[in-house]
Amino acid sequence: MTPLTPEALEAELAATLPGSEALNRLVGELCLDDTRTLIGFGAAEEANLARLSGEILRRCGLARQEDTGALLDELASVLRPLSEAPAKPAAGLRRLFSRPEPEAMDYESLGSALDRGFGRLRCHQEAVRQGDRRLAELRAEALEDYAALTRRRLAAEQATAELDALLASPNPPLDPAELRRARDLLLQRRQSMLTTATAARQAFQMIDLLLKEHRQLTEQIDRAFLAALPAFRQALAEAASKKKQALRDAAMADLEATRQALLRAVDETRALRRDHP
Repeated sequence: MTPLTPEALEAELAATLPGSEALNRLVGELCLDDTRTLIGFGAAEEANLARLSGEILRRCGLARQEDTGALLDELASVLRPLSEAPAKPAAGLRRLFSRPEPEAMDYESLGSALDRGFGRLRCHQEAVRQGDRRLAELRAEALEDYAALTRRRLAAEQATAELDALLASPNPPLDPAELRRARDLLLQRRQSMLTTATAARQAFQMIDLLLKEHRQLTEQIDRAFLAALPAFRQALAEAASKKKQALRDAAMADLEATRQALLRAVDETRALRRDHP
């Protein structure tokens, strides 16, 4: 399921909130006689979103440098022995088929290497998944703060529009200079909130891209695990079959040598009987 993007969330809020009771309550927090309500409007939500965006960017940078590179290197090292075409065994496997004794030892080493390699891959994979779960939690928290900041920005825009209407009236209820000052402060807060939201959207894009890459990478590891083990089992079975055939051929050669020896002994016995009746 595609996660909700901040752009989609912002569009939804912009379509449903203007003129609503929830937005009117936020506008009601503003007091023209108290400059602090204007200067600090949305500041807490802005600080929370900026903090989470920075944490997301930091974690994404670390994940890209460490986890992804380690997984790719580990995957390549594990699959290298089985990367050649089945019709042409790898160099290590060719040596096995030429000498029966080292064959079992080499296959045992290869099997152990695969086991250790996939064990490390699974550890890396689980570490990345744990990191991704934390990133997903941070994303959810940041999306909530993004929604809260968007509500504050929409409230500031609605309050600015109401102030513009008061300033345009022939007899404003308050001093026009005070109204303009309040309007300017709200415009500054709106611009600050827009800047923070823009930076946050970049963090969302990075985390979504990283989570997608990690999902693809873990799926690649799963596919490699499923593909490599049957290939190794098949190669091991072929090696075992060749070794059994070699043992059968050696046994048959021994039997033939014994039969020939017996025939020679019979011939010698017959010759002795002819010579010494």
